[in-house]
Amino acid sequence: MLNSLCLNDWTVSHVEDKEGVRMHYASYNVDPDHCLKCGVVCRLNGHGSEVISYRDSPAYNMKTVIVATVKRYRCPECGKTFMQPLPDMDGRRQMTSRCLGYIQEEGLCDTKMAVSRQIGVDEKTVRSIVEAHVERLMAARVVVAPRILSIDELTLKHQQRTILIDLGARKVLDLLVGKGGPGLERWLRDLTNLQDIRAVTMDMCGNYRTIIKKCLPQARIIVDKFHVLRLANRALDRARNRKRKKGEKTGKRGTRIALQKSSHKLFPSQRATLEDALTNPVIAAAYNVKEGFYDIYNATDRKDAEARFDRWRASAPKNDGKDGFGSLADTVMNWHKEIFAYFDYPLTNAYTECRNRIIRDMDRASRGHSFEKTRERVLLHKSLSEYAECKCCNQMLPVSVFKTTGWDFDENGRKEVPWLCVACDYILNTVTIPKFDEIVARKKQNSTLLSA
Repeated sequence: MLNSLCLNDWTVSHVEDKEGVRMHYASYNVDPDHCLKCGVVCRLNGHGSEVISYRDSPAYNMKTVIVATVKRYRCPECGKTFMQPLPDMDGRRQMTSRCLGYIQEEGLCDTKMAVSRQIGVDEKTVRSIVEAHVERLMAARVVVAPRILSIDELTLKHQQRTILIDLGARKVLDLLVGKGGPGLERWLRDLTNLQDIRAVTMDMCGNYRTIIKKCLPQARIIVDKFHVLRLANRALDRARNRKRKKGEKTGKRGTRIALQKSSHKLFPSQRATLEDALTNPVIAAAYNVKEGFYDIYNATDRKDAEARFDRWRASAPKNDGKDGFGSLADTVMNWHKEIFAYFDYPLTNAYTECRNRIIRDMDRASRGHSFEKTRERVLLHKSLSEYAECKCCNQMLPVSVFKTTGWDFDENGRKEVPWLCVACDYILNTVTIPKFDEIVARKKQNSTLLSA
């Protein structure tokens, strides 16, 4: 029978609040049937009791303490005494087992001091629990080669790092020191089933391309679409800045965003800002060139995209500086195979960029942790968990948003089911990660529908 503690076989006599701490005065109802010292099964004699306080996980935004009256027994055979066993308690640290689990989970995403304040224990206790938990998880962690590998770089602790993500399962595989180089090559060589990697998404980094071609000759390299489009926006900014340096008016406030944003995504106020900026013929010409480049990604297939690029390249300015449209055309030619592979395998680094933002936020919150500690938190953080696919609505959703407890009715009455999709309420008996070919086919279908 449950009580205010939500623990079986406990009796709560009363509850009292003292200075922001909720005190549950309780006792455990199950007596042992044998001596814990000699193991003899016999009738044990009572030998007094002792009041022991155990910390519990916080509830109702309050610290929680269980003041337990623990019985003491004497064995009539060996004469030794022992305390009543409490299976719900961790006697070593004088806290409940669920409080121990709470510290282990919260310590991966919050600071040790913040967790210690929530529970009311010393910060050193929290640190020792979390570090032991992390050590166990890291020792048991096994990295297997994914179907779709995503590579990107980010800056942590004022140094360049390489992040590797399983794009199909939506999870971080590792964080490496440096940007590519021997570390990335060594990491790839140590992977299990390296030949299973079918595609690699990344930005236009020559170092990455060299290593991937050397270690993964069977994988298709796909340059992230948004990194390519960013070069077009940079060329547009350069044309606008040339006019600004001459003292000419280039538009009102918000013009830069209105010029860079896709035309079909503009708000009414941004459309008015855009129309005002396009009264300048130089900016209007650069904007039309940018929109022509954007139109390449509206192609239905690779052949159509290459034809659109050839037409755009013939009409684009040739000698407009280092970051101009002529430089953009040369970059696309240098990365032609990898950029246009997107139309065969429509995959991007969008998820990876999202993870980069979360990792940077975690790094700022860590306040002084070493890179090794930050890496452990990133690899074990539950918010970076896998995505799952609903068989009914075909939506890819994080496992965390699936209801882990749902109910269904059949001929035998009500039954509990493990998974329930929040999008369509379809009941899932198993959660499966789709295969690489299925992901590619679905993304192609979605791209066709959007372009139509």
